[in-house]
Amino acid sequence: MDYGSGSITISGDVKVDGDIADGFSINAGGDVFLHGQVGSAKIKGRNITLDKGINGTGKAVLEAESTVKSGFLENCTIRAGEKVIANSASN
Repeated sequence: MDYGSGSITISGDVKVDGDIADGFSINAGGDVFLHGQVGSAKIKGRNITLDKGINGTGKAVLEAESTVKSGFLENCTIRAGEKVIANSASN
């Protein structure tokens, strides 16, 4: 997502094939699947899956009712109702 597309609020699932730019948000009632890089964004959903990962520069928040799964987690706040799965995590 970039300035041409904006933030998303939806009651169902969300799939984003591109990157999520700094300052954007996704608020989903269902699962969130992100296939690109994620910057300092706010992502909320039932389960959150990031194929690549996130470098949130200390401003990003991932909030899942159940599980957050990511390749890497850097400089972000994670809130998960059940578990967090990552290949690497720092700060």
